[in-house]
Amino acid sequence: MESEKYLQMLVEDIHSTTIATIGSDGHPQTRTIENKESRA
Repeated sequence: MESEKYLQMLVEDIHSTTIATIGSDGHPQTRTIENKESRA
């Protein structure tokens, strides 16, 4: 898949992305980023 098509898919088809890591206290940490599409 070409990078332009991949980026288009991220913008148009995927609503949110969740990232998971281990915090400094050893517990799981997650953050969810809402992908907002803005068109002028």
